[in-house]
Amino acid sequence: MSKLRKKIQENLMVAAGKGPEKQQNNTTDESTSGEEFAMEDTGGMAAKKQGSCRRTQDKGKNNDMKGFLHQLRKDLQSDMEAVVAPLQTMLLEIKNKIDGIEITANSAMELAREQEGKISALGRELKQLQDKLEDQENRNRRKNLRLRGFKEGEKSQELKAIILKWIKELIPDLEISEMHLERVHRIGGKVIKGRRRDIIVRFAFYTMKTDVYRALRDMQNLTYEEEQVEIYQDLASETIQKRKNWKKYTELLRTENIGYTWGFPFKLIIWDGRTPSVVTELPQLEAFFERKKIQLPESATETIGKPHWNTVKGRNVKK
Repeated sequence: MSKLRKKIQENLMVAAGKGPEKQQNNTTDESTSGEEFAMEDTGGMAAKKQGSCRRTQDKGKNNDMKGFLHQLRKDLQSDMEAVVAPLQTMLLEIKNKIDGIEITANSAMELAREQEGKISALGRELKQLQDKLEDQENRNRRKNLRLRGFKEGEKSQELKAIILKWIKELIPDLEISEMHLERVHRIGGKVIKGRRRDIIVRFAFYTMKTDVYRALRDMQNLTYEEEQVEIYQDLASETIQKRKNWKKYTELLRTENIGYTWGFPFKLIIWDGRTPSVVTELPQLEAFFERKKIQLPESATETIGKPHWNTVKGRNVKK
């Protein structure tokens, strides 16, 4: 190859027009260049071999790294499964419990709705029974009158004669005798100093009771032994409380000159026009005032300790 390279170089020199005097130097240079080329060729082969070894080592290292990463991934996956599996079991148990709670809650809600309906029905039935009981008690008392203000001190067997004499003196035209008074007694238990117990007068006939009541209710200054006396219908305590609760409305009716009467079972009959309005519930009464455009008072003064209706004190009492 040196000879070929030398020949090529000579030809190039001739072509370039260089003289023969430099050929010796060129020959020396060419010889030196040939040796250097041979050394370069030998160094290149060593470098290639060294590079091949390095590539083999790198490939081995890469394989080791891949094996390590693969094992690490398997280990991590195994650890994750060991951690996640109990959590999945726990979540499944929680889900089942929640499903059970939802089923129980839905059942409880259904049962509550059923019970609510039953309770409402029982409430209505209870109110009906209470109303019937109240009405029955008022019917049992319909032949009674209640007197208030009579002095204490008489004997129980004397009380009937005292009341009969008092009625005859007030209503001389009324034909009444002891046989018309079925029973006369005081109520309230033991005598309390400074307090006068009411007297219940039970008549044998409802018509006689009505005649006495109508005759006495409009009398002014009704007294016994110069002490003021009041007369009331004898009513059930529930009826008395209801009438007390409605007092501000009945006072307003009187203020507006609207007539009314109490009925049984508990009701208020308002005489306003040809057709009376029958009211059994408070919202109905409030609606009546709203239709009449009557302003309801914010508060009303109530009489404490006694009923406010049908009191024989003067002519401003409505019946």
